[in-house]
This record gives sequence, C-alpha cells and structure tokens, in this order.
Amino acid sequence: MARSRFLTGRACAGVLALTLCAPVAMLVPTGMVGAQASKPQSLADKSQPQNRAAVRTPPELRYQLKTPRAWDYWVLADSADTAESCYTFANDASTKEYVESHVKSGSLKKYLPGAICELTGTAKNEDSDRLIAYSMRIISGKDSGTEGWVAQELVELTPESKKIKVAQDSAKAEQQRRARAELRARCAEVYKATIDKKVGDLTVREEEQVRACRTLGLYPP
Repeated sequence: MARSRFLTGRACAGVLALTLCAPVAMLVPTGMVGAQASKPQSLADKSQPQNRAAVRTPPELRYQLKTPRAWDYWVLADSADTAESCYTFANDASTKEYVESHVKSGSLKKYLPGAICELTGTAKNEDSDRLIAYSMRIISGKDSGTEGWVAQELVELTPESKKIKVAQDSAKAEQQRRARAELRARCAEVYKATIDKKVGDLTVREEEQVRACRTLGLYPP
C-alpha cells in the first residue's frame, strides 16, 4: 500500500477516531523491463522474465488502439519489451520485415486502428519507473478476444470513456476534499482540547491525537 498523508483503517479508529478517512490509492505492481529499447530482431531471442501486472479495468472504461505513423495496422506482442521496441523502431525497414514475418508466424497479433479494448496489465521501465506498455484485450470486431502488449503511446481512452474518467476524477477529488475537511475539523477539536495543557498532563490518547494531527500538518506548532 502507498504511504499516504491520510490515516486509514485502524489508524483512523485508534488514533483520531475519525468517521471519515480519505481514500488511499493502491500501487499496482508493474512488470519490470530493460532500461533501453533494442531492435526487435535482437528481442526475439531475449528471455528476460516479465512480471505482468494485473489491472482490473472499471467496466465503463474502454480504450482504443492506434497505429504508428505510416502503418495501416499494428500488432500486439507477447511481452512489454517487444511491444516498446517494435514501436520505437516502427519505421525501420528491419522492423517492418520483423513485424510482417512474426504476424505470419502468429507470435505478433495484428489489429486495425480503432480496435476497442479493455486494460489487463501495465509495465514500467525498471530504471526510470516510466510506464512503457499496456497489456490489452480486444473486445470488439473480428479481433475480439485477442490479447497482448502494446506501447503506451498507442493506447487512449475512447471519447465516451474520457468523459466518464473526467467525472470519476472530479468525484474522487471532491471526496478527498471532504475527507480532508473532516480531518481538519477533527484536528481543530484536538487542538482546542490540548493547547492549554502541559505535555505531562496529556493522556495517552491525547498524545496520539496530537501526534497524528501534526503528521498531517493540521496541528499548529
């Protein structure tokens, strides 16, 4: 779980006894891949382990796939590393040969631009922590059911999902604002109850409350 400036779970109950706590984001573990992209023909022989990150896409959010410049189709790869490298060198003659031959062999799966997908995983660069690829499952058209990795530059929310995402982000921000206001109000009560007491006169609970509010930056020095 990510470290948060908000108290959660037992921390809320045992320290501040708050009835409302701000939501805390979960960090999705990500697949770790090499720091630098190399050409696809060298990737064909790579055997680096891939830790795929399972991602549960909200059912209302859908994505659409794009293609690199000058391509009228593109491919889903069997690894994030291959997906990133194919995209990086998409307009090299050697990459075109690689893609065409591996589509024929079935190790790369062809898709057309605009294919509608759901997100099933993510992968980040192990050195820079930069998101480089998504694992996608096509859910519409003749390619429905096809799965694989694609460079993150080629994935975007559908127009409808963009509107939904904006609404979700707005609702989340409002929820966090209200939770923060509740914490501020609770800490104001703690401040009023303890500000005129000597440290030695504070109860254990009061000491915990003061410490928690100071951690949140909600108890004046």
